[in-house]
Amino acid sequence: MCFDSVFQKNRLIRKIQVQQAAHNRLTETFAGTPTKSIYDQQHSSIYVGDARIKILTGYKSVYYWLRFHYNLAAKDSNYSFGITDIYEKPIEIGTNDYSKLEYRYWDYSHLKPWTRDDQQVFQGLQSEVIRLESSLKA
Repeated sequence: MCFDSVFQKNRLIRKIQVQQAAHNRLTETFAGTPTKSIYDQQHSSIYVGDARIKILTGYKSVYYWLRFHYNLAAKDSNYSFGITDIYEKPIEIGTNDYSKLEYRYWDYSHLKPWTRDDQQVFQGLQSEVIRLESSLKA
């Protein structure tokens, strides 16, 4: 399970401006989470990091933490953003570890959800990714 988007860059805007704006947006979005960003000028100006988001469910678990790896690469004509390695952790009694979300999504997409929370988790993830991608595009 991964998300990947490519955005066309306005040629009137310098690449460094796109990099700074995107980095600011990522920092703002993931404030308060264990996030790191790396700027690598030799490889198309890549920012990478690990972040987490909270998805409210309201069923068995009050919320889930979703942890993932992100990358943003800015080039002269476009920039790309991707999310990979998504892990979930329900906040409920007896759960302390993250588990890879792909296993759970496979069952959910084949109409065998693990819990009632699944629909909320996957819809929440989708809406957060769309919100972030829209923000980065702007």
